Amino acid sequence: MKIRIWLKIIKEGRFVTAIMDALNRRILKIGGFLIKNMKVNPRKIVFSNFYGRGYGDNPKYIAEYIINNHLNYELVWIIDDKKCKKGTSLPACIKSVPYRSLSSLKELSTACVWIDNCRKDYFPPKKENQLYIQTWHGTFLTKKIEGDANLPEDYISMAKKDSSITDYILSSNRERTNQIKRCFWFNGPILEIGCPRDDIMFDKVAKKSIKDKVCDFFKISKDNNIILYAPTFRNSHTLSPYNVDYEGVVRSLEKKFSKNWTVITRLHPGMVSFADKLNLPDFVINGTFYNDMQELLCASDVILTDYSSMGDYSLFLKPLFMYCPDLEEYKKERGFEIPLESYPFPIAHDNEELIKNIENFDEENYKMKVQEYYDQQGLLEDGNACKKVLEVIENFKKK
Repeated sequence: MKIRIWLKIIKEGRFVTAIMDALNRRILKIGGFLIKNMKVNPRKIVFSNFYGRGYGDNPKYIAEYIINNHLNYELVWIIDDKKCKKGTSLPACIKSVPYRSLSSLKELSTACVWIDNCRKDYFPPKKENQLYIQTWHGTFLTKKIEGDANLPEDYISMAKKDSSITDYILSSNRERTNQIKRCFWFNGPILEIGCPRDDIMFDKVAKKSIKDKVCDFFKISKDNNIILYAPTFRNSHTLSPYNVDYEGVVRSLEKKFSKNWTVITRLHPGMVSFADKLNLPDFVINGTFYNDMQELLCASDVILTDYSSMGDYSLFLKPLFMYCPDLEEYKKERGFEIPLESYPFPIAHDNEELIKNIENFDEENYKMKVQEYYDQQGLLEDGNACKKVLEVIENFKKK
């Protein structure tokens, strides 16, 4: 690394971690070159999710499509047990290998296809007969990301290397496509086919079974409506913006929708270690350790969020309320691709405004605004993203 990068790492207190990472990368690089001549298996696909953090997001739904359609592939999952949530498990037909291990390099070196939703921070030399599909993990434009954001130089270096070996990046809307072209350091083809994890949003049977699954997991009545509170990550790791008036929210929901409500709170994966420090009322369920965010979105009747999860959930056309008590601070920390006020979702800066937004909610007007938002963004979702990914893989193998 360049001297100025190391100086910044030392200043940020990341010296020991950076040294260990650098040594590990060097060992893996040597190991990667030792196994680079191993033969590629045309039926093998290797998946990774959030740097080894369990079984989920877009890679999971592509794997599930393969399994459910009995397609003849050998599936391998790279997983970091230290990052996984309690109860994480893989289908029996998927082989798991440790993250950042020589065995994972061997699997990557012999796989025909790599599928990831984050930048690869280690990999063996990629061969001409190998395909790398980057699904990414976002949908609609919200926060600034990649080249538009203020990111560490070591991450930017890694991201550029990742883009240099990527064959395709997925996009769920035309504005996302423009963003990828602008700030992902990627000049290759973009697959405008939608987001694999959002395919279930178009499957009525799947949505019903997922609602039952979530209710059984948390032991709540299937007759209750669910409101999911899903705030995003802050660099400061502060919990102070999560000061929701849960009792007031439930009262306003009951008044507006005449139903019994269950509240589930789920922190961002980057805030998992702070989950036990949430000061939640007895009637609020801490769903931070539930493994699949997409299933929680499917099971919920209303979502409360701040600066993320809007794109996926809005596909349901169900009520979405934004609670942003630290909006000005977050603008300085991360920034937005478009002004937050241009989204079709009611924004509250405090609990009083949040409760008023719920009580004054106009469903017909809301759905009209969301549809207009889809048109502006150039929505590409149709529930067939997984199928289209497999078509790309099959076409690649025929070359």
